[in-house]
Amino acid sequence: FARIAIGALAGGKPQVQVVNFTTTDEQAEVAALRQALEKGGDGWHDPARKLYQALVAPVESSIGAGTVIVPDGVLAVLPFAVLDNGRGRLLGAQTVLSFMPSLRAASVPVAKPNQAKDALVVGVSRFVQAGVASLPAAAKEAAAIKTTLVAAGRKPRSLPITTAAKQLVTDA
Repeated sequence: FARIAIGALAGGKPQVQVVNFTTTDEQAEVAALRQALEKGGDGWHDPARKLYQALVAPVESSIGAGTVIVPDGVLAVLPFAVLDNGRGRLLGAQTVLSFMPSLRAASVPVAKPNQAKDALVVGVSRFVQAGVASLPAAAKEAAAIKTTLVAAGRKPRSLPITTAAKQLVTDA
C-alpha cells in the first residue's frame, strides 16, 4: 500500500505527496543505510539514494534554506543529512535540517525562561559505576560555566563532589 512520505510548505501552500513506499521497504532501506554507515566505506550511497528518491525527491522543489522534518516510525532513526540526491549532493548540504517529534509540538506554547538568579553547578569528574570513563575536565568546565553565569547576573554555587553532594544531585 502507498504511504504519505513527506509534506512540504512552499510559498504558504501545503504540498503532500503520496508515494509507493511500504513500511517494509522503509524499514529495510533505513536498516541497510544504517548498517552500511556503521560498516564504513562507500556502500551507504545506494540506500541513501533510494531513500532520497522515496522521501525527498517528490517535494525537492519545495526545499528551501531550512527544512523541518517530523519523522514517523523507523524514520526517527534515519540520518536524513546523508540522503544522497544522486547528483553528488547530500540533503544536509542542501538545507539546514531541524527535527520535531510531532506537528503538535509546533503548537505548544513556549515556556517563559526561568527567572531564578541562583544555579547549581556540579562537575563530576569520576563515576563509581564500572565501565564509565572519567571526565578529567569536568571541574574546569563547571568553573567556566559558573564564570559565565556570574557574568550574566546569576548566583551560581558549586558543590564539591562528596558522597553528600552526589546524593543531593541524584535526588534532585
